[in-house]
Amino acid sequence: MYTLPMAAWMRFRGMAWRPILEMSGAILGLAVMLLALAALGALSPGGVQRWALAFCGPACVIMLPVMLLRLDMYTRSAQLRRAPAARDR
Repeated sequence: MYTLPMAAWMRFRGMAWRPILEMSGAILGLAVMLLALAALGALSPGGVQRWALAFCGPACVIMLPVMLLRLDMYTRSAQLRRAPAARDR
C-alpha cells in the first residue's frame, strides 16, 4: 500500500533504482514480518489490523537504518541526484 506511492515519489525526485528498491524491501519486509506473526498466532487479526493502520510509524523505524546507510544521498539536493538517475535507466 505504501510502497508504490513511495517508489514513484522517490523516482520523481530523481533517485536511482537501487535506493528505491532498498526502501521498498524494508517496507515489504515489515509486511512479511507482520503476516508471519499473524500466521504463528503471535498477533490476532485485530492486532494485525491495528499494526496495519499504524503502519507508517513502524515503517519509518524500519527505513531509518536504510536511510542512515546512504545519508549523503538523502541529504543532497534533488538537482544533484537527477544526473546519476538518468544513467540508471
